[in-house]
Amino acid sequence: MLARAVVAGCAALLLAACAAEAEQVMPPITPEPELPLFQDGGGASPDGTAAPSGGTKARKVLQRVLRGAGAGRKKVCANVAPAYARDVLGGPCASWVKGLSAEDRERLRAVKVGRPEAGEGANVWVFKGSEFVWPLGAAAAPGVERYVMRLKGKRWVLAG
Repeated sequence: MLARAVVAGCAALLLAACAAEAEQVMPPITPEPELPLFQDGGGASPDGTAAPSGGTKARKVLQRVLRGAGAGRKKVCANVAPAYARDVLGGPCASWVKGLSAEDRERLRAVKVGRPEAGEGANVWVFKGSEFVWPLGAAAAPGVERYVMRLKGKRWVLAG
């Protein structure tokens, strides 16, 4: 019984000493301004330049739409305007996703969307297709020169 008490006391003493030592050694956690993780805007384009803060969310949504279509997820169609699907994709978005070739699916899953430019009007961002990074080659579909993302309510929508 006495041995257990001595061992428990020693263990407690060691833990307390280690905790006190760790508190003295560890510096306070502060954001480092030179690290991109803590910069305003939150994201960078594939070429390493920071994206405009308002366009970062639009870029993430566009990339999610393209990669999701490549993965065969029809739920990404919630972020595609019906008029865009009809005019550019040739019909309903879900039909387009279903009809993608295996090569286009693979290429869309790997695409990296480039830096946006502010469009006309508030909450409109334009992405040039030429600034996308296609590691596996450019997909044949949708094959447009520019993508326009608009904020409709609380949702970013591919609208042009």
